[in-house]
Amino acid sequence: MDNEEIAEMVRVLKALADATRLKILGLLTECELSVGAIAQALKLTEPTISHHLARLAEVELVTMTKLGNTRAYALNAPNLHKFQKHFDLTPPEEQAAVDVLAEVDAETQRILKSFIVGGRLIKIPEMRKKRRVILHWLVDQLDPASEYSEKEINAFLKQFHEDFATLRRELVDNLLMTRQNSIYRRL
Repeated sequence: MDNEEIAEMVRVLKALADATRLKILGLLTECELSVGAIAQALKLTEPTISHHLARLAEVELVTMTKLGNTRAYALNAPNLHKFQKHFDLTPPEEQAAVDVLAEVDAETQRILKSFIVGGRLIKIPEMRKKRRVILHWLVDQLDPASEYSEKEINAFLKQFHEDFATLRRELVDNLLMTRQNSIYRRL
């Protein structure tokens, strides 16, 4: 590692050396969010969140997209992965498998970013591959040890998209949930 790479790593580590910024990155791993949504989730003011986002943007760990009058922020997964590689102690013979997983994760993030805005599903994807990513994202938010009534599953899915019946059916049809006697369970 040369001096320039070390200086860049120091900049990134300084940006990450703040609990609020780490919490923001944690929120952005789920989906793209506005300053207001992040402020509300962390119970902080929007100017405070904007300051922290600016620091994360300086080191290119977040990206910003304009959505009308608001700005949505997302995790810059490829740059985060590039930064993590400097700390990676994985033997070279195992690195190829790690790289394949990172590419899959980047594709998943791209799909989620395309269909999830502000924590809501803007459209149910038509392509099977993209729909599976969204369905996995939804089911991962359910407790695998819990059972849910149809009313509870409907309320859960309705917070993400108005067509909860289609999502419920897709989760069962794609073998991500079971339904027995109107009781749903995550697989």
